[in-house]
Amino acid sequence: MSTDDKDDTDNVHSSIVAIHGLDGHWKRSWTDEASGMFWLQTFLPDAVPNARIYSYGYDANTHGSSPVLQRSIDDHALRMVTDLVRERRRTQSNKKPIIFVAHSLGGIVLKSALLHSHNATAAHLPDHRSIKISTYGIVFLGTPQQGVKGAEIANLILNIGSLRFNVILSGIQKQCRDYLAISGDFVTKCFYEARETPTLMGFHKMIVPRVSAVLPGAANVEPIAMNKNHLTMAKFSSEVDNDLRSVSDHIAFMTEDAPREVARTWDVELKKLAIGAKRRPLPFTVPFGRDEKFVVRQPIIDALKGLTRTDNIHRRIALVGRGGTGKTALAIEYAHMVQESTQCAVFWVHASNRARFEQSYREIADALELPGRDNPQQNILGLVEAWFKRAGNGNWLMILDNADDPKIFFDPESKDPETELLRHLPQSSNGIVLATTRYKRAAAVICEQNMIEVPPMTSAESGVLLEKMLDRRVQPMERCDEFLMELEYLPLAIAQAAAFITYNSVDINHYLQLLRENESSMTRLLTEPFADRRRDSQVPNSVIATLSLSFEQIKREDNNAVEVLSFMSVLDRQRIPQSLIKHAFTFNSLDLTKALGVLKSFYLILPNSDEESFDMHRLVQISTRSWLVSALVLQKWQRRALAVLAEAFPATGFQEWPERWPVCSKYLPHADVVLNYNTEEEEASMNKLNLLYRTAYYIHEMGNDKDAEARFRETVELATVVNGPDQLHTLSVLDVLGAIIRRRGRYLEAEAIHRHVMEMLPRVCGPDHPSMLACHGNLGNALFVLGRYDEAEKWHRRRLEGQSKYDDGHEFDHVEITLSDLANTVTELGRTDEAEVLRRAVVRKCDGAYGREHPKTLSALHNLGSILSVRGKLHEAIAILQLALQGREIVLGLEHPGTVATIQELGAAYLDVN
Repeated sequence: MSTDDKDDTDNVHSSIVAIHGLDGHWKRSWTDEASGMFWLQTFLPDAVPNARIYSYGYDANTHGSSPVLQRSIDDHALRMVTDLVRERRRTQSNKKPIIFVAHSLGGIVLKSALLHSHNATAAHLPDHRSIKISTYGIVFLGTPQQGVKGAEIANLILNIGSLRFNVILSGIQKQCRDYLAISGDFVTKCFYEARETPTLMGFHKMIVPRVSAVLPGAANVEPIAMNKNHLTMAKFSSEVDNDLRSVSDHIAFMTEDAPREVARTWDVELKKLAIGAKRRPLPFTVPFGRDEKFVVRQPIIDALKGLTRTDNIHRRIALVGRGGTGKTALAIEYAHMVQESTQCAVFWVHASNRARFEQSYREIADALELPGRDNPQQNILGLVEAWFKRAGNGNWLMILDNADDPKIFFDPESKDPETELLRHLPQSSNGIVLATTRYKRAAAVICEQNMIEVPPMTSAESGVLLEKMLDRRVQPMERCDEFLMELEYLPLAIAQAAAFITYNSVDINHYLQLLRENESSMTRLLTEPFADRRRDSQVPNSVIATLSLSFEQIKREDNNAVEVLSFMSVLDRQRIPQSLIKHAFTFNSLDLTKALGVLKSFYLILPNSDEESFDMHRLVQISTRSWLVSALVLQKWQRRALAVLAEAFPATGFQEWPERWPVCSKYLPHADVVLNYNTEEEEASMNKLNLLYRTAYYIHEMGNDKDAEARFRETVELATVVNGPDQLHTLSVLDVLGAIIRRRGRYLEAEAIHRHVMEMLPRVCGPDHPSMLACHGNLGNALFVLGRYDEAEKWHRRRLEGQSKYDDGHEFDHVEITLSDLANTVTELGRTDEAEVLRRAVVRKCDGAYGREHPKTLSALHNLGSILSVRGKLHEAIAILQLALQGREIVLGLEHPGTVATIQELGAAYLDVN
């Protein structure tokens, strides 16, 4: 914050604070480029000699890919209020008037600051409240005031400088509505541009026309035209500039009237505070004291204040979020804020079950000293409800804590409506009901709308909480950011971890090491209980125990949802496909939709943008698994997931593979997770063997032979254990492994494997078994790469002869493979004319069987183009290779080895033809 450095405090009657826009600068934004005149320093002091002038600067860079969100605007606003409070205390000007001058989107920051100051109270950030009380006037210079249009204008403004900007439209619209309620408390001048602004696109545009620059529906607001464009309206080169005179005069007029009017405002404020101090204490049944370690989450507090404003309308609001996000802590803090700043009774109701709800109503009856409360025949619920309904009893706030079970409030299957507690939640214009719940459906039953979602903390908030819980500063060498990220910024998890660190005298890095050791260690840490006097004694205080309450509630609500959650918890926690969930259960679509809806309502799963998959928080996944362990069913669900994926993961094949690749890609991360589970049972071992082979073949088809080799080796080892070393399936997999090893360049090792299989297979299934055909081809290929072409040709022809016994389309047919391998061999033997005939036959075969876009057809085209190049038919070769490349780019991608090979072959053909 820069100032004109007036030291004579007694002669300073007012403060003038200039705020630049986003991507602005405290000095450059107010300085004319041609003359270098910084008018706040050179011209304005002459017009307002008894004012201290500030130019407030803040980091408002919008370059780069990260959008400027409404949240960051609020952060700038809060920082400005904090800086102003500190500066005014330093200069002993706490109650002196303020006139703000805001250019462009700096006005949005200013309005956010004034709203924050307005919402502060004598009990909560009283110094912040002083800024709004002291504000007399505002000069807006081209500030977009109206919601959606304002945001569109912001985009135009920043596009002039090729910047990126993305304000949340709903946030600006909400700010506009909220600010209108307090706009009449200030004298406001809205200057708007009368000239169009040139843009980089070459056209001129009126960026903030009058209709957008003027506050809609606000009182005490004067629109004033300025003969400048949007970029020059905050810059003046000469003291004779008419627009400068207009701005300076209006500021000067404000400074003349401000001391008298602001003094009156302060008198009213101080009288309110004095009256409040003399009030008779109102009922306050909150069983928790104020938490000195509470971290203010300003957006949520502001949202609460906005929804609980007293306007003679009954409201019901819900703080909703998964267990451990700090909903109860927010409700406790808000209850104390209400008690200390308003004439309002506050009541706390434990709402986890009917018995606790009724007990809380009895305590309220005692606090209110209601006649008849001691009569055993008295209906306590009706007695307390009647008191709440009487308008003469004043304003009240009722907090329903842990209202997670919607059925105790409204049960559509109940035969006795009188038992439903929703009937006993009072509805009167002088009262507000605030519920905390982890279940969105319960929130909908209680309040229908007005739900405030409570997410985990931000990184900054959680860092403050950690330091408060540890009662010390975090040291630079401590890996605090990693620690908080591992705990997913969950307040309960942070408090639990801080307690462990304190109890055991360890540091953050040591705890982080324990957390990452393995899942068992993390589970033990997250189960560790700790003392928390701010938490209901009947509510668990560890992360896992807290989430277990959600699981038990789900079990009562929808058993299908429990099964879906159990299944999802043993998969990879990210991008769990809905198609895989459907494959696992026999639910109809309606039941599955309802089950997933329950899990989403408890914030246990998060739908991805594609609406076809879900994510699960890591702590939720670990807590679910711990819950399954306690129920002795974790291994059951692990075996179930293994069986489902073994069946759902697409089988090997040729014609079907391209269509199945996207499915394989989605399922592979989950297959890798379940392949690590214990498979002692015979059925589970067979499922693992099946799934391992399918994933290995898919990896091979994708061109990753290094990973494919590792998977096929593991498949051979498992097949040897499950089936024995000399069984057909084991030998078949071993033969495929040999082919992968050959592709990786270890030719002698591959030959040895194929000869071993060739030796063992006839003993297992006879010399004429169809499985021998693949072995003939693989051995022929191994001999080919070793340069023994005559032997290779013999084995390929033996395979071709065997395949002639089968009809087209038979699983052992695939003559095109043999023809292609034979073509390779005769090419090396110098019979290129015969190779060309074979290559054309392969193309015809693949094109007819699989279609032109199939990988096998594209491979055949590549090989045909290659032999045509060898034979000097370069123009035809180039045409064929271009077809192959176009198809491979689409089907395989640019980085696939097959695509790269075609690019190289085509390049060589172009060189030869030129």
